[in-house]
Amino acid sequence: MQSFAGYGGQFNHHVYAAISRSVGVTDDNVGDMERKMRALHPEFSRIFFNGTAFNDADRMQSFIRTVQLAQSTGTVINITWQGGTLNVANGTIPKFANVLIDLVRNRGITNLRWLTLQNEPNRTKITKQAYEAQYRALDPYIQSIRGQVKYMGGDLVRGPDVGAPDQQAWFQYMATNMADILDAYSIHVFWDYWDTQKLVDRLTEVRAIVDALPESGRKPLYVAEYGVRGLRNFNDLPAGDPGVWQDGTPITQTNISAFQHAWFDILAARLGYMGTSKWDSYFGKYDNGTQAYFMIGSPANGWPLYPLYNFVHLLTSTVKRDWRTVNVDGVPDTSRLLAAYVGKKGEHTIVGLDTAGRSSTRLRTCRFPTRSEAFHRPRSSTSQSGTRPATEWSARRRSSPLTPRGS
Repeated sequence: MQSFAGYGGQFNHHVYAAISRSVGVTDDNVGDMERKMRALHPEFSRIFFNGTAFNDADRMQSFIRTVQLAQSTGTVINITWQGGTLNVANGTIPKFANVLIDLVRNRGITNLRWLTLQNEPNRTKITKQAYEAQYRALDPYIQSIRGQVKYMGGDLVRGPDVGAPDQQAWFQYMATNMADILDAYSIHVFWDYWDTQKLVDRLTEVRAIVDALPESGRKPLYVAEYGVRGLRNFNDLPAGDPGVWQDGTPITQTNISAFQHAWFDILAARLGYMGTSKWDSYFGKYDNGTQAYFMIGSPANGWPLYPLYNFVHLLTSTVKRDWRTVNVDGVPDTSRLLAAYVGKKGEHTIVGLDTAGRSSTRLRTCRFPTRSEAFHRPRSSTSQSGTRPATEWSARRRSSPLTPRGS
């Protein structure tokens, strides 16, 4: 058994800034998105801080409002320095430290628990030594909040865009040189909807890398970004990022996307990952580019909820932060996948799906009031989804309505 941080998603720090107002976000309509995020009850979530905010009051206020929104949802917050130069000489370290201390000391952000420096550093030119130096240079400046805020390291992808994978070398460096300052590691995972083997491989290979590290260097594992991509071109025209389903439907609006995220989240829990933060939660602009990984759509369409939102809400309704993940027997040599969780008061949840179903299998969770109901039923009564038939389980069973489009 191990403690579980939960499920959540990225909060776009520019949603209240001019860059998002230019595409339809207003003070009049953004409240709808805020209500939907609070109803989601995310448990582990991430927010970028970009150094441009130091000289842009509009972006700074947007960042602060975003952190306050996250706090209001109850989620544990990870703030990630998005990228770029971070050092004492140019003043970025003292300025960043002041922002973090202000959030904790003056703005009541009690849920800020994690800090990560640099986004996907093994895709950049930064060296491992320079990466380590940034953490050590920042640390003296935030000692007053270090009792609340811990360091997460990594945000690693498999490797650079060109060249051999190097994630193992980065993990080995962090384990050897940064074990005294880091309290957790994180990774990013993205895959094409037709290549689900990649989601399995990424989770299992990183689990194996960390398990093979010296004991003193092993840290809890998180997923700080993950998502499904579709076809990048449709009818000979660019289809945007993350692309579309084979009928032209944006991939984020499909059951396929929600189902594969479910597969990812269940497998991550089974493999002992502590928590996952989906990229991305809601509509907004990060920069001048366009990407649409979110599970709450554009205000022009009424901030619609996509199938993935329903799935995440299913999880956050039945699995709570600081519950424990436990081993649970599945059906050997099948495509059925199960994850089990135990609450502080003895509550139990089992989540299961059939990975071979892709688009047709309904994902189910079961909630049990006692350990005996959860784990001491005859194996012969398991159903196709790897749990007991619905009529035999508690009335608190929930079934996820992953039904809009793209099935």
